[in-house]
Amino acid sequence: MSAASTNDTDNNASATSCSDNGQHSLQSDRRRAVDAQFVGEKNANVFAQRKLVPMEVGNDEDGEDEMIALLKTYASDFKELQSRKFDLDDEDGSSSSGAPNHAQSSGRRRIVILLAATAMYAVLVLLYRSRHSIEDYIRTQHLPVQYSCPRKVKHSQNDKDDAFDIYKIKNKEYYLSHYRQTDYGGWGITYEEMKELLIPWKTEVFAPNLKNGDVIYESAMGRGLNLLMTSEILNDLSINDLAMYGNDYLANSVNVANSIWDLEENRILGQKGIFCSGDSTNLRFVPASSFDLVYSGYIDPIADPLGLDTDGSSNTEISYCLSDKPKEKAIAARAQGIQEDWYERWVLEMIRLVKPGGIVAIEMTGFPLCESYKTDWGGVSKEWWNVTAISNGWDIDVTSIIIRDCPKSRRWNMNRYHVSMRRKG
Repeated sequence: MSAASTNDTDNNASATSCSDNGQHSLQSDRRRAVDAQFVGEKNANVFAQRKLVPMEVGNDEDGEDEMIALLKTYASDFKELQSRKFDLDDEDGSSSSGAPNHAQSSGRRRIVILLAATAMYAVLVLLYRSRHSIEDYIRTQHLPVQYSCPRKVKHSQNDKDDAFDIYKIKNKEYYLSHYRQTDYGGWGITYEEMKELLIPWKTEVFAPNLKNGDVIYESAMGRGLNLLMTSEILNDLSINDLAMYGNDYLANSVNVANSIWDLEENRILGQKGIFCSGDSTNLRFVPASSFDLVYSGYIDPIADPLGLDTDGSSNTEISYCLSDKPKEKAIAARAQGIQEDWYERWVLEMIRLVKPGGIVAIEMTGFPLCESYKTDWGGVSKEWWNVTAISNGWDIDVTSIIIRDCPKSRRWNMNRYHVSMRRKG
């Protein structure tokens, strides 16, 4: 790092510090004003040096924790007042010796009122920041499968740099009115084009294994479009009243999915279940053996599993794939091993969620990077499924594994395939 760069960093740090100090001072003044109002000017000075927590909850994921910290602060204050026997009056805190201190009693009542008001505010904040509104809570009580979404999602192994920028939407309102004509989730084709590619597969594998009123779960549902087309395809085959559930790692995508399924035109296609933000390799918040069919429209591979490239690409791994040197070949094989472990963790969660005898399906599966580097981002071989299921003892009927090549179109010519399997019943 150059000296100029270092100086810039120091200046930024200094500016940040000044900003923090100003915020701390403002917060301190506001806190002291509250103290003065409730415990008197004299006693407010006692608390001026205490450790502060935010008086207001910001727009962050931990607002509830801050509010709890605020409650604890005032509870501690109250205990300190009692232990030190402070004069809780509004003016001078004086009292006659041996006589009841009415000002002290009044001050304590105000402390109780303060704690009660803060507690009420905390409850309101918790309700406001809840993952589900009251309306959603009421709606989910009638669903066939019930559970709560996680408040936080840990960083995923395949979340690197700008890997998911392709899924961002700049204008949600425009997208909601044009999602059938615009790009299908970064795939380079439209919703209708993708639907045409998937009709044969869903007709062969989904339809024979579902009936009216069944429950479907999609792992990595994106914006909910694959669930939507699945419902449309099955409705056309006279399979109706399906309840559709799913998760996606990106909270923004889950938000869009909820909005799409709330559109009047889509409510007749099926019952919207619960859509959560979650890592598809860790869906422990979803109850096991709950769904008639569990599938994923695509398993996002890990870009550069070994971290060989600082720019997040897989160029070094690709060069090792093409190398004649045994050591570099071994490194490429190791990277592929990490990819396969990632796929297995993903699939094992899907197997856990499906009911015994139910179908697990993975669509648009890519081939290993060393085979597909010119056109794709990596995946697993067709042979991997059978070999891994047997060697690692998956809870499936290995003879039930079906693999079909994905059809191509004028605008879609990538080499991918679909796979399905049945959980042991």
